[in-house]
Amino acid sequence: MIRKSGFTLIELLLVIVILTMTTTLIVVNINKNVKDVKSLATNIQISNIESAAYLLYNDYKEELTTINTTNIESISLSKLVTLGLLKNSDVENLDLNNVVLIVKINDKIKIKYDPLQNNNLIFINGLEEITYIDGSLSDILKDTYGIIVYQEQIMQILRLVASYSFSEADLI
Repeated sequence: MIRKSGFTLIELLLVIVILTMTTTLIVVNINKNVKDVKSLATNIQISNIESAAYLLYNDYKEELTTINTTNIESISLSKLVTLGLLKNSDVENLDLNNVVLIVKINDKIKIKYDPLQNNNLIFINGLEEITYIDGSLSDILKDTYGIIVYQEQIMQILRLVASYSFSEADLI
């Protein structure tokens, strides 16, 4: 029997399967890295905005009227850009009407910028010292200022306090 040189159908299919799996792994890793980079860029952007608001407070604290009466001042991003404390590139893709909160409590300044503008009330209420029923809950609840907001927090608390498994905690 004479064998012709070349690949068999099984060999070609095997190569195609291996290439498909490799490509899938590469695409998944690239997508994960893109999400991580976007998250890092957002955190840097928020940090720059909060730093600019802190500089504004230090330079203009006598001129900020509401910080002296209500201990809360809101500064728009457009004002920070106008004063030269932020560059236009720092506020790319953001609404310039968004505000940065400057809150003064016990002579300490806290600054908060939330790009979605939905956590400001929690931030203001959460500035005071948070007391927990059990100190071990602080790691679970610190991001939401001591308030149970997410189902995952309830599940983590049940795992910690009652030694539930994730599946048992999910059923409650």
